[in-house]
This record gives sequence, C-alpha cells and structure tokens, in this order.
Amino acid sequence: MSLRINLIKPGELRHSGAVRRSFLVQIAVAVVVCILVLGALFVVIEARSTDRELQKLKAGLREVEKTYNEIKEVQQNLAYNNQVLDELSTWTRSRILWHEGLMDVQALVPQDVRFTAFEVSSTLSLLDQKAPSSPDAAAPKVPPPPVPIRTYRLYLAGKVTHELANRVVVGFVEHLRREDRLGPLFQSVKLQRMDKNTEQGALANEHLFAVEALSHPRQMLKEKAP
Repeated sequence: MSLRINLIKPGELRHSGAVRRSFLVQIAVAVVVCILVLGALFVVIEARSTDRELQKLKAGLREVEKTYNEIKEVQQNLAYNNQVLDELSTWTRSRILWHEGLMDVQALVPQDVRFTAFEVSSTLSLLDQKAPSSPDAAAPKVPPPPVPIRTYRLYLAGKVTHELANRVVVGFVEHLRREDRLGPLFQSVKLQRMDKNTEQGALANEHLFAVEALSHPRQMLKEKAP
C-alpha cells in the first residue's frame, strides 16, 4: 500500500494540455498595444524633431528674406541714382557755358552802349525722330521715341547815345554773330528793336534797342559709354 500526498495548492497546478485560446488573445492584444505605444512614441519623437527642423528652416528663410529685401532695396537705390546721373548728364551735355561767352560779349560792347536788360532763358521741347529704314517693306516702321531738346534765348536790351546809333548797334549785332565762342552756338541773332528814346530827360541822340539770339537746338542725350 502506497500513500501520495499532494502539497500543491489547486491554484498552483499547471495545465499540461494545449494553451487556451483566451490566453493567446491576451498575448496578442498586449503585443498590439505595445506596438501601438511604441509607434505613437516614435511619431511624437519624429514630430518634435521635424518641428525643430521646420523652425530652423523658417529662421533661415527669414534671414534669406531679410537679405533679399536689403539687396533689392540697394538695387532700387542704385537704379534711381543711375537714373539721376543720366538726367544730370543730359543736362550737362546740353548746357551752354555762358560765363565764358559773356566775357567775350563784354569785349564787343561799344562805349556808347549801355545795357538795361540782360536775360538768358531756355525752353524744352521734343524732337520727333524718323523710323529707321527696313529692307522688308511689309515690316511696320516704328519710330524711336522723341528726343528732348533745349533751346536757349539770349535777350539784350539797352540804350545807345551816338549820332550814328543805328550803325553802332548793327555793328554790335554783326560782331556777336561772328564771335568765335558764341557765334557758332546761335542759329539766329536779330535786332528786334531800334527806336529813338522819346522819354522825358532822354538825350538828343539816345536810342533804345533790343537784340535776341536763339541757340541751335541742343539734344539732351546721355553720354555714350566708351
């Protein structure tokens, strides 16, 4: 006769048969949950890393945009300055150096002549240009834009006291036309007025005169680059 004593509690007994399906489901659920947790954690980490990179890119973009705006402003200022220089260049090329020529006029004035008015003025206008010739007769001929030009006016008025006042003034006008420095600049030099002075207190041989000189049109073109 043998006696067997079992000291293991019923709850501690192991099941020696096949694994129960419920246990496998629990294991599968736990694995899926772990995978989801790990996946969510990975997504969060990647999102934070991506956000940091995005912030860096935005900061870099702001710096690039700032630099671009500064360069654009410099280019605009440069273009404006070049435009101003071009305009100044056209004015410089079209002007007449009156201070040189008027010194010569002073040497031409007869002793009996006294000026009462001395004016220098200029007018601006546009000179139309012809369209360039084209070998193709059917091609439209577009004329270039008009060229701005300046025309100067020199006006002299005064009194002359001389028995031959008319001859004195006409001689002055002729000398002005042939003057080496100013003469080639004028397209016309005309005696506008020659009258005896009838004002009270005028001298017996005193006459009033006026002379107008118009320059050749001077084109306002900027200097060509060498």
